[in-house]
Amino acid sequence: PALIVFFTISGFLVYRPFARAALTSAPRPASDRSTKFWVYLLRRVLRIFPLYWAILTVAVLWNGPGNLHSFTDWVQAIFLLPIPDPMRLLAGPLGIAMWTLAIELPFYVVVPVFASGVKKGRARFAPASTPFQAQVAALVALIAGIFGLGVVFGGELAFPVMSLPVGMLFAVLETRQALTRRRYPVIRALADNWWLCIAGYVALVFVAARLALDAYDVPGVTDPYAHIRNLYFPLQMSMALLLFVPVAFGRRRSLMVRLMASPPLQILAPLTYGIYLWHVPLIHHTKEWFGEGLLGFPFIGTTGFGMPTIFMSIGLAMVTFVVVELPAAKLRSAVDRWSRGQTSGTGGPADDEPEDEEGSELGGGADRLVEELPDRMWRPDLKAPVYVHNVGEGDDAYSDAEAPLDDVVIDGDHPADEREPALAAAGASAATEVSGLGKRALSRAGEDANPQLRAVWCEPIDGFRAICACLAVIGHTFLATGIIPFAGVLHVLGILVALFFAISAFVLYQPFIEADVRGLPRPAAIGFWVRRLLRIYPLFAFALTAYLLILPEVRPDNWWGYVRLYLFLQIFGRELSGFKGMPSAWYLCNEVIFYFLIPLLALAAARWSTNRRIRKPADRLRAHIMIGWGMVFFGPLLRTLIYAADVPAPTSLPLSHLEFFGFGIIVAGYTVGARMGIAPPSLFRWVRRNTRLAYALVLVPALMLAGIAERWGDGTGLWQDGNMEDRLRFFPYLMAVFLLMAAAAIGPRNDPANRWLSHKRFKPLSALALHIYLWHQLVLGVLNLMLPHGLGELDFAPRWIEVIVICAAALFGTISVAWVTQPLTDWPYERYRQVHG
Repeated sequence: PALIVFFTISGFLVYRPFARAALTSAPRPASDRSTKFWVYLLRRVLRIFPLYWAILTVAVLWNGPGNLHSFTDWVQAIFLLPIPDPMRLLAGPLGIAMWTLAIELPFYVVVPVFASGVKKGRARFAPASTPFQAQVAALVALIAGIFGLGVVFGGELAFPVMSLPVGMLFAVLETRQALTRRRYPVIRALADNWWLCIAGYVALVFVAARLALDAYDVPGVTDPYAHIRNLYFPLQMSMALLLFVPVAFGRRRSLMVRLMASPPLQILAPLTYGIYLWHVPLIHHTKEWFGEGLLGFPFIGTTGFGMPTIFMSIGLAMVTFVVVELPAAKLRSAVDRWSRGQTSGTGGPADDEPEDEEGSELGGGADRLVEELPDRMWRPDLKAPVYVHNVGEGDDAYSDAEAPLDDVVIDGDHPADEREPALAAAGASAATEVSGLGKRALSRAGEDANPQLRAVWCEPIDGFRAICACLAVIGHTFLATGIIPFAGVLHVLGILVALFFAISAFVLYQPFIEADVRGLPRPAAIGFWVRRLLRIYPLFAFALTAYLLILPEVRPDNWWGYVRLYLFLQIFGRELSGFKGMPSAWYLCNEVIFYFLIPLLALAAARWSTNRRIRKPADRLRAHIMIGWGMVFFGPLLRTLIYAADVPAPTSLPLSHLEFFGFGIIVAGYTVGARMGIAPPSLFRWVRRNTRLAYALVLVPALMLAGIAERWGDGTGLWQDGNMEDRLRFFPYLMAVFLLMAAAAIGPRNDPANRWLSHKRFKPLSALALHIYLWHQLVLGVLNLMLPHGLGELDFAPRWIEVIVICAAALFGTISVAWVTQPLTDWPYERYRQVHG
């Protein structure tokens, strides 16, 4: 019933503003042209046709015109006309997408005419009835009429169209519920028991399948669907409503509502139109490239074009969203402003316009009438804010008490508004915020000339950095000696690399979030890049030179190889992706690319909020968090494409670790929000309440990694690029990073685990973490040269004693070298900080 759900949602969203305008009867100024019929149609045209024409052009050039032969065929396809025969569009360049759009376009034209007709008909024929009664009666009559036409003349077209007025009817019911502050019993029963709806949906799936199979056994039936159409469509409509009602009318705490409102789906939501249009022309080619079948990559051992089509459609939809849809959206916004009498030169929204609310897809005057609803009217589509205590020093407990489910707190009533009434003022407010941070040190990594933009240092990270640096030495010692304690030890130790990526994003992106949500000047990108360069390049160049001088076997074969080594490009060369230069530097190559992107990502989030006139800190914060969730969502998909491309060392490329950087941004956003009194999602609040348990649960992904190595590994403890063992290990990594980062950044400081990680014993090693990581393989190489038979042929004691001795020697040697060279390699960075801040 996907098509029926799609049509129902369209009817619901498109008619919703008209329903609210009809039931509230709010007057508009005489100068407001936004309610004009032609303005509404112009916005619909700007929404539908630019992207459609762009993709249609590509499809015709790529796959040919299909069955478009005559002039009439071309006119019908270009303008999506349902006449003379809408079924001909099914064989057009965009297939089913053209047919559905041709069905919807007349509906867009009919909607305002229908709303106006109901209003005039009620005034003329039933003045005693209420607007709600007139709307419901008209829509029920329309639904019954379309259903009757489908029964009499065949429901191939009529039955799908009937789902549009069904969505309109639910828009009227939703508005009525909002006005009366009361939900209808049937809707409440379905919405609050979503699991029963899912069970009913599954049951109806089996019933429909049984009907279809039985139809094949009827003698003389050549079209089973036509034989059961009059019964099959009501089943499909019921299935669609069982999915639609729990989402549209469900409580905010409902698992189904939260799932549908999850960040990954919100990221995909603006791309759905492009995905829907792109998938049709892609299928012609992905079926040839990937063969028959439903799945395909990333499912090992499967074939098919299904998943590749989805991934490529998402990628192309992102491109056309930026190139086509965003400019069209700006045109729609310009039309909307003009229709309301606003000039483009105005610096902000009009007095009667919500300053932080993005106009809905419909826009126009009908949308704006929603603002006339009573201020404290219950709105089932809005989320009630969560009251939390301001998370500052000494305040280690959230108040998880949420506002009553059926209440909406108006701006100014939220406790956070009283604590920080002038977040937009960059002066005294920001100074007070910094001074209120109290005991926490300010991050060295996040420093800027403006001290108000330093990131708050999360002290347990010192423990993470120190422990992970030492574990990196131990793990590579296992690898160098060939002594593997158990099959998955290297997989388990691989968590530390993912954690390093998340820590970098958490610390470095945080000042940009602070600047945006508090209205402070954004950190200068050039200054940020210069500090990052001075922080890492002297150490990197010095260590790399030492590697090349002391260990001849790691030297590249030509001068171009040397250039790429010193420019952080070794991960992009097949001959350098192995053990050439400094093997562990692949991690730093990934970091450098992310350093370059950080200011650009922050700028994109800030521009997105500014272009939509979003001013509230909580709403501006959401843009940054959505970028992080987008990286988490698309990271595994892009890594799958890298595997499919058969590039050298695929897991050393930045895109292979995108989700870890993204999760660091997410935690940074929720941490900034927590300090402002904005509660993170419930899962993060659970981690805060159960910090020690969260740390203990890291054993779960560790055991999963050991099981993956045992089940799919070859017993050596290593993995081959692209095999099942290699692909599956990233998912436990993300689980471990979530538990560790959430517990450290959002967990209470007085928790015993966080107090232990924050102890001063870890601070010296934490300051040397990068030095240890870059020097340790050189120390292992020197030990290998010093021993007569190398590290792999030790025979002076039992193996476990040998491992302990070599690990101790490697740790001592690495820490000693790092401690001796730190003043020299860190001097340029420290000098720059003294001069420029």
